[in-house]
Amino acid sequence: RSAAEASLRRLRSGQRLDDGDVALSDFLFDALVRCAGDLGLTVALHTGFIFRVHPKTHANQLAGLLERHSDVQFDLFHLNYPWLDDLVVLLHQFPNTTANCVWAQLLDPAATEEFLLRTVGSLPAQRVIGFGSDAPGLSSVLASLSVTKDIMAAALARLVDRRQISRQAALDVARIWLYEAPCDAYRLGRP
Repeated sequence: RSAAEASLRRLRSGQRLDDGDVALSDFLFDALVRCAGDLGLTVALHTGFIFRVHPKTHANQLAGLLERHSDVQFDLFHLNYPWLDDLVVLLHQFPNTTANCVWAQLLDPAATEEFLLRTVGSLPAQRVIGFGSDAPGLSSVLASLSVTKDIMAAALARLVDRRQISRQAALDVARIWLYEAPCDAYRLGRP
């Protein structure tokens, strides 16, 4: 807090902050996360490679935040692409997180399928949101959903073919990924 207050004083006096001076932005971000938690809201975070590598978007840099705010639900977008394994580790460590496949299924369908295969049996299905879209327009969203369903079907069919799960279990997991997990994560009512 004291470092954030010092940064704020510099700004108020007309000084510019150095690029490395993140005390104020970090303090404000934590305050917003606390506020979201107080309101019972889920905090959605972009993770992984987003146009350029930024250290705060990589899952392995989020442990401190997730630990400080263990009472807040976090939805981690984009599967931390291309570092999906780091996200799996984070999901195992922090029960207040879900992995959201948004965008990853379009960028790398094969990697998304492998991620889904790894999570079945190692994490509760409720910890994965199989579909999200930040694409503009209904036709883009529907196209993304179609790709997502194909990827999920391929992953689950592999598990059924290997007799690792039953056909009914695969259908149950798909229902959770596509419907129950997002409803639970974002506290949406279910009929």
